[in-house]
Amino acid sequence: MVATRLKFNLTNGTHVIDLNQALSEYHRKLHRQKVITTVYGGFIRNQSSCSAKFSVAPLTWTAKAAVNRGFKQWRKMVSRTLKNKDGLTTGKWNDFKVHLTSNGETKAYPRDQNGQRLSAGEWDYSTLTQPRQIDTGDTLGLDDDADQWDLHICGAHQGSSPNFNSIGLIKSWYDSRAPIDSTGTPVDVPDSADPLSNLFDVDDNDNEKVAVIQTEGDLPPYARTSPFGIAGLSPVSTADNGADPSITPVGNQVHGFQALCGLVSVHVSGENTTEVFLDVESVGERF
Repeated sequence: MVATRLKFNLTNGTHVIDLNQALSEYHRKLHRQKVITTVYGGFIRNQSSCSAKFSVAPLTWTAKAAVNRGFKQWRKMVSRTLKNKDGLTTGKWNDFKVHLTSNGETKAYPRDQNGQRLSAGEWDYSTLTQPRQIDTGDTLGLDDDADQWDLHICGAHQGSSPNFNSIGLIKSWYDSRAPIDSTGTPVDVPDSADPLSNLFDVDDNDNEKVAVIQTEGDLPPYARTSPFGIAGLSPVSTADNGADPSITPVGNQVHGFQALCGLVSVHVSGENTTEVFLDVESVGERF
């Protein structure tokens, strides 16, 4: 067990915590997102009454199969493009990364004891690209007609065919399965309109994919020049009751849980900023 205590300052509303991004910033090395991340527990603290509801993607074989399917399509896109373009390499920190939902919640980042956040590194979420026409120019770039999507685990696709903005992995997995008739018997899969199933239906000279592969993950997921403890920043791992002694802080325990891809949605309600402390296992469980 290698636990890291992470602190987040959350205001009223819904926030998403990407625990592996937070661990990458804290430890100054890439923590891959496609793992199951364990939170051993923690607590929330506010100077008045508060509550926090933690939500994660379902830890079911269906959800894991859906994420793995998205990962395989992303890896296939990258490997095919690298094969077709001699000398092309991915960014050093290139990695498969997905969102929890497409709801656009506010991201929360780790803070030190004084509430300061380190300078951000790069954390690009994976982009899948399917051109809809053959490139004819020599300029490397994105065609106006190229379909490009982010990926999220839970919820419906964002946008409409063919111009999706983000693809729901569980929905995409479900849509690609053989449907069940009224007797409970699987029937033949029809020609699927699922975007992940059709990712490689169109051939081109890979310019759109090259642009994505070269730019995503070319910078580290942590700040190069401002590690925790530098420039007066106090360590996140220290969590004392540094509140006004005339005010009695309200604290509530957070029970342990596991998060698929380390993605956690936290809905906070309270009169002041709520401090959330989580003890996170630094080594994720592969799936």
